Amino acid sequence: KRRQEEDFRYLNDKIDTQVNQLRQEMGQLRQEMAQLSQKIDTQIAQLNQKIDSQIAQLNQKIDSQIAQLNQKIDSQIAQLNQRIDTVIQLLIDLKK
Repeated sequence: KRRQEEDFRYLNDKIDTQVNQLRQEMGQLRQEMAQLSQKIDTQIAQLNQKIDSQIAQLNQKIDSQIAQLNQKIDSQIAQLNQRIDTVIQLLIDLKK
């Protein structure tokens, strides 16, 4: 009976030791997971900033190209209007 009690205490101590080790490991894992989560959140924020910056740059380039195209169109329209005015003036002169 005494031997059984000693064996029981020994097993109980072993189990307590194992449980305590598991608790410590779980605590470390929680801490590592929290750090990893924070690192991922930081990386996501940095990527979002990069994306926003690139979108802004693309929008600037697009706006610049649109402005250039509008200027080109306006210039061509002005040239066409001049030609039309010239043709109209020639027709008026021919009628006289």
